[in-house]
Amino acid sequence: GGEASTPEEDARMALVVRAMLRGFESQCYHYETGLLEEEEWQALRTTIRVGCNLPWASKYYEELKPQMSARLVNVVEGPD
Repeated sequence: GGEASTPEEDARMALVVRAMLRGFESQCYHYETGLLEEEEWQALRTTIRVGCNLPWASKYYEELKPQMSARLVNVVEGPD
């Protein structure tokens, strides 16, 4: 629920979200280089947007955003 996390839990969650974002970065790169079909990309794009906007992930997304590529930020925050 709405319980506060311990520093250890917070650090673990930050690592999980960082790993998730690295995977998303890779998927963006694969799309840009033509390694993904358009249909695959559209499904992944939706997953990326939803994943980064989940309540438990959005806090870490905002903290890690300065370290992310512009292409990933655009996927998460850009127009549909």
